[in-house]
Amino acid sequence: MNELVNLPVYTVKQYTQEDIAVWDKFIDDSINGTFLFRRSFMDYHKDRFSDKSYMVWNKENLIAVFVAAVPKNASNHHVLIAHPGLTYGGLVYKCDIKYEQLENVFNSLVAKIKSDGFEKIVIKPVARVFCKEYSEAQEFYFYKNNFEIICRDVNSVINLNNPLRLTKARRKNIRKASATGVVIQKNDSLIEFWDIMSDSLMKTHSVKPVHTVDEMYGLIKNNPDNIRLYTASINDKIVGGTLLFIDAARGFVHSQYTHANEEGRSARVIDALVVYAAEVAKQEGILKFSFGISTVNSEVNYGLLSQKEDFGSVIELTDVFEKHL
Repeated sequence: MNELVNLPVYTVKQYTQEDIAVWDKFIDDSINGTFLFRRSFMDYHKDRFSDKSYMVWNKENLIAVFVAAVPKNASNHHVLIAHPGLTYGGLVYKCDIKYEQLENVFNSLVAKIKSDGFEKIVIKPVARVFCKEYSEAQEFYFYKNNFEIICRDVNSVINLNNPLRLTKARRKNIRKASATGVVIQKNDSLIEFWDIMSDSLMKTHSVKPVHTVDEMYGLIKNNPDNIRLYTASINDKIVGGTLLFIDAARGFVHSQYTHANEEGRSARVIDALVVYAAEVAKQEGILKFSFGISTVNSEVNYGLLSQKEDFGSVIELTDVFEKHL
């Protein structure tokens, strides 16, 4: 005789400002929620995105949250994106969740999202490198429930457990930077680096930085342990820099912006900055260095990817999933 199993009944509610403290504590206790999901970071662009995040409760116990929003200028407000203003989003949970429970959580979420009038969900889950513990349970759920992979990007990751595997060309560049007298140091002022970066992005890609300098100052103020700038100088003049996102609890450092001006590129300061940042991270006990993606709409920038591989990085995939409801 088969036993009857009483499955828990989940209550799914949209996040509100009254939930800030509970939300942030859950993010901090989760295995795949980074500091980007804390409200001190997420809310900086609330003027551009309508937050549509959800919280999943089992009676009085919060068991998962779903990080998502809709761009305020979207042509279709019936598409829920997890998350349009962040590098990633989607379901965040703790280590004690079992697969059957995760499946029921997702089923409850999808039903609620559909009842709220959304016609499609787009999810970019938190990538392996950013997780305290990594599980592919979500990907299996997506496969079983007919989610479609609509984009697959290539992220470069260095395992700092191992010595940096620099190519001969990169080692030569490091020696050139040293011989040129390049000095690298932590810098609390963003202005000079932002000018260099903005000029570099405009010349190379005809785009502006994702963040304004004022937005980044605000993010640093609210997340002082998670954002750090190293600048490279020659004769006391800043010629390049790298701005890092750091989450020691999840064990990663992510290269958000790394740029140099013409003098800095000639002196190979970018190579020196990468090695310096990686070595400091390792000294601080951080063992995952995320280099960022080298793809646009799944098309590979081979030159950029090759540069990252010259430092011993390996490829980790980041997928985007979609489901019509």
